Amino acid sequence: MREEIIIKTQDLIDEILETAWFKAYVQAHKVLHQATDLAPKLEAFQRAQAHYLSARQYGQHHPDLKEAKRHYAHLKDALFTDPRVKTYLATHREVEAQLATLSNTLAQAVSAQIKTTPVIRQLWEAQP
Repeated sequence: MREEIIIKTQDLIDEILETAWFKAYVQAHKVLHQATDLAPKLEAFQRAQAHYLSARQYGQHHPDLKEAKRHYAHLKDALFTDPRVKTYLATHREVEAQLATLSNTLAQAVSAQIKTTPVIRQLWEAQP
């Protein structure tokens, strides 16, 4: 029985790897990682984020908080409005939603008493 489940699981994985939504994710991932112009933006964003979070720990009395927040927001906007990043994030969310749907379907097929995580439920409920 266990071996049969493993074989069926592998078959399901193979089917998932062939779906349009997974292929779109793989393509977006490839494009994102081949975009050498994004690496400096990402590094600058991560440095600004670390500086902002560090300054925020001290509250509004930190002398650099306002500027750190402004700089972080600017770099975040520049990074996350890039079409390649937006496409990657959208396809990533789609993969998560599809896998959450699958997980919830499996759980409910076994027993209505099996609970899924809040993230999985949230993704499940967000499906049209």
